[in-house]
Order: sequence, then C-alpha cells, then structure tokens
Amino acid sequence: MSFYFDERIDEEKLEKPLNGKITFIRPFIFAIPSTNEEDGEDGFHMFARSFRTTHNVLSEGWHMHLTDNVVEIDSSYREERVFLRNCECFVSYDLFYDNAMRFLFHSSNRVPAVFFPEDVNFQTPDGFMTKFRDAKEERRIKKIVVYVEIIFPTEYCYRPFKDLSSQLCDEYPPNMEDDFRFAFLKQSDYTIKCPDGEMPAIKWGLNVSSAFMKNHFKDSKSNVLIVEHRIDVIQPIIRYLHSLTFEMPKSFTLDFAQRLLNAIEYFKPVNEKQLTRSIHYALCKKFVEETCDFNHLLRWLPISFRLNFSGLENMICTTIAQKYYFKWHQTFPENVSIFL
Repeated sequence: MSFYFDERIDEEKLEKPLNGKITFIRPFIFAIPSTNEEDGEDGFHMFARSFRTTHNVLSEGWHMHLTDNVVEIDSSYREERVFLRNCECFVSYDLFYDNAMRFLFHSSNRVPAVFFPEDVNFQTPDGFMTKFRDAKEERRIKKIVVYVEIIFPTEYCYRPFKDLSSQLCDEYPPNMEDDFRFAFLKQSDYTIKCPDGEMPAIKWGLNVSSAFMKNHFKDSKSNVLIVEHRIDVIQPIIRYLHSLTFEMPKSFTLDFAQRLLNAIEYFKPVNEKQLTRSIHYALCKKFVEETCDFNHLLRWLPISFRLNFSGLENMICTTIAQKYYFKWHQTFPENVSIFL
C-alpha cells in the first residue's frame, strides 16, 4: 500500500463492492517516542486516530487506538451494536528501524480483530502486539504503520437507516372499521375542525395521549377544537393518539412532512419518539429512492434538522460532500452565515 496521495487515489478505486460486501483499508503511521519521558506511566503510550469510510449515502466515523498491547477499533455509528456485529475487521502492522521507513524491522500477519460486545469494539488478539512492544522497549524502531481493514455489507451503504425499522409504529390494520382501536371514528364525543375538514375523536383518548390536549381540557369545556392545520396531517395524528398506529402516505411530499411535524409539535404526543421515528424512517426511505439535484438537496436539509433526524441528515450531507462539494462552497462561502 502506498503512502503517497496520488497513488492512494488509484488504490481507492479498487475498493469496490464484491459479493455484497465493501472493503476499506486505512494505513496509519506513528513515530515511536524516543525517550521514556514521552511515554505514560510504566512506559505505556497510546496513539489514536479518527477516520471515515464513505460510500454512496453512508459516511461512517471510526476511531482507532494503538497501545503497547492492543489495537482497538470502534465506530461512531448510533446503533453500533447492530452495525458492528455485521462488520469484519482485520489488522496488521509494519515496524521500521528508521524514520524514513526504508528499513523494515518486522511485518506482522494480517489477523482478524475480535468483536467484544461488552465494549462495543474490535480488539486485536492477545499477543499480537508483542513484537511491537518488545521492539519499542528496546528502542529498536522509529516508526510503526498500522493497517486497518474494515469490511461490511453494502446494504448499509444504500440503506444505513435500516436500524430504525425496530420500534416503529404499527401500520394501519387492513379492516380499520372492525378494529376496536378505531371505534372512535364512529362513536366520538369530540371534534377537531380544520380549514378543509373535520376529524372525530374521544376526549379521554386525547387526554391521556396528548400533552397539549390535557392542558386544553383544563380550561375548555367545549367539544370542538378549531385548528389551523389541514385535515391531511391532522387525520394520521389523531389516529395515532387513539391507536398508536401510523403510516405515511405512499406518495408524500416534503411539504406534507413539514406540515405533519408542525402538527405533531402542536399536539405534543406522549409517545412522540415512536411516532417521529416512523416518520424519520419514511423520510430516509424516500430520500434513497429519489434522485436529487443540488437545489432539491437544499430542500431536504431543513427537515433533516427537525427532531434530531440524524440518520437523514448524515445521508444528505454525505451526498452533498460526494457530489456537490465545490458547489456547496461556492453557494455558501465559509465566511458567510447561513440560516436554513
């Protein structure tokens, strides 16, 4: 593997998906401290590096720690327990007599790092770093090059939001009229009036599922609530407040999603996290299925900032960085403040 930028660019082209998996190889060069004073206690010294693996809409952060005894690699992925269990990690290293790295002292084998669920990271096997530790203690080496190889399924690169599919809202039943959870549609005692329609509801259901309605009922005895939100976003929210079921329309727009989130903030559902998680998943799925130009991506950005939609935000930012990096800097110079 080359240490020169131009040659590394050529090598990056070889790191393509193969058999449903993609491989990233990163070398890290460390200078060995020349005196004991530069080490920590008992000659212990730790090196650390951060790096990223990027492909399609997935840009993943990683951290590598090198000590005298072990190389540790962990991910900044939010659902790392699921993600890392489906990854493979291999490590090797070269030791050099001189700072110019012309004279090789030792080259290790490439070994699989072991995944430790308790620590949520990969670690090299016991004894793997013995040659490094001994050579370092004897002051026989000047540089070490650590090679980290990360392999994971390409599905994460195309659907990195897949982990959101757990703990989503139940979808609407096929026969809604026969489901007891939707009895309020026929036997209501409360009405929510929108500019373009009405939605039936039950007071007790709203009282226990909406923080806004609970406070509203303290001051109002009316059986009608007039809102400015349109019926297309009120309907799924009221259904959710009564049944904990939710579905985004099969073909929704970003305008609908923005208005839906505004209505959710208005009603303040008690189980808001489950609801917004389902919306987040639907938005992520829509994003990877669409072809967005630069202007369209700018419309996606504000909605990704809502309610900590970090998965969507990461995919959008990764797409901008890979396809529109220079256009972004031309449009938004670093010395100009922007408000999305």
